Amino acid sequence: MGRSTAALPGDGGFEIHILSSLLVYWKRLQSVEVFPLTMCLRQPARSSAASSRPTFEARTRADTKILLKVLDEKLADGPAFVRDNLATALTIAQLEKKPIFVYLHAPAGVSTPPFLKILGSKEIGTFFSRDFVCWAGLLRDTRGSEGYELAKELGVRDISESIIAVLGMVGDEAQSAGSENGVPVLRLVQLSRTRFPNATGLMQWGVDAKDAWKRMRTEREKELSRARLVKEQNSEYERALAEDEHKRKIEEEEEREEERRKLDAARKKKECEDLREKARIERQRLLDSLPAEPEPGSGTRNPLPENP
Repeated sequence: MGRSTAALPGDGGFEIHILSSLLVYWKRLQSVEVFPLTMCLRQPARSSAASSRPTFEARTRADTKILLKVLDEKLADGPAFVRDNLATALTIAQLEKKPIFVYLHAPAGVSTPPFLKILGSKEIGTFFSRDFVCWAGLLRDTRGSEGYELAKELGVRDISESIIAVLGMVGDEAQSAGSENGVPVLRLVQLSRTRFPNATGLMQWGVDAKDAWKRMRTEREKELSRARLVKEQNSEYERALAEDEHKRKIEEEEEREEERRKLDAARKKKECEDLREKARIERQRLLDSLPAEPEPGSGTRNPLPENP
């Protein structure tokens, strides 16, 4: 009946850490409204080798093992629950792109025995095993009970009766919309007590939950598509701005180069003019330094005497 699981990455024990709380009122438990529940998985600090206290991983897996042993005896053809902790179930759901069906077991609950008979039917077991990743937790107020901790985070205060819920890791949300560390993000799709008159009622509940998850997945994919489009448009705009800036810099450099050429030509022209003026002045100085030439007709010879 159990689902076999291979070794998964990050296998080392996880705790559920709530990034934002959710208040769920009991009068809304039968609805299929999508509640925004943001949760992430973080790996707790490893205990020292000298410590004799069991690790969180060991406690949760032992808890799951005890519960599944009980369910194996009570469920004939029920869902194939993941025989590991919640972190493993979430990893499988992420890989298989399926919603997560969660059964939180209250051993002393009045509605628990009749619900287990319904849950153990072949029709129900086949449906949930095929369309969901199934995980069971124990509603026990003790350290290391993932079922109890999850119930608290879902807003469940009364743990005297069993609870079923559907959680969703929608699309690539675990990678794109998680926390800053990129940890998986969950959303609560549907939550209910286990008071169903027959298998038909539970089946309809499951169908409604699956449809709600599909709608949420579709909407999330649209959001991601819009986000990618905006990102691409922004990138294109930034590339265009970069190209314009590059062209502007080239034009400015060409203008500066042209200005330098003009200034250089003007400087050379002035230098030539200065040299010519300097040469003219020098020639004039040399000319001015020469002795004056005698006037025409003047000389040292005496003039010839006039004839008598």
